[in-house]
Amino acid sequence: MVPRKIERPVFLVIAFVLFAFAFAGRLWPQVWFGVSDCVFLSVMSVLLIFLGAYQLSITGERADAISEELAKSPFRRLGLPARFYTSKTVFWQFRLLSIIIIALGLMTTYAAVLAHRRGL
Repeated sequence: MVPRKIERPVFLVIAFVLFAFAFAGRLWPQVWFGVSDCVFLSVMSVLLIFLGAYQLSITGERADAISEELAKSPFRRLGLPARFYTSKTVFWQFRLLSIIIIALGLMTTYAAVLAHRRGL
C-alpha cells in the first residue's frame, strides 16, 4: 500500500492537471483542436478503471482507519447514528464507490469506441 503522505499529493496533482486541461479547453479552444474525443475518452476511461481498481484494493485497510477517525471526530454528533461509522459500513461504502468508478470507466470506454467509429 502506498503511504498516504505520497498518495494524496499524487492524486491532487492528477486532479489539478485534469481540471486545468478541461478549463483550458473552454478558455482557449485551440487546445482542444489537437486532441480528438476518442483519445480524451480513452485516457479518461483508463484513469477511471485504474483508480477504481486501486480504491477496491485498499478498501479493507482504509475502511478501518477512517472508521476509527470518524468515531473520534466531532462531526459524528451532527445527527447521524453511530451505525454509519462502523468499519463494516464504511467498507461497503468504499466497495460500492469502487464498483461505480469502474462502471463509469467501462461506460467511458464504450463512448470512446463510439467516438472512434464516428471518426471524432
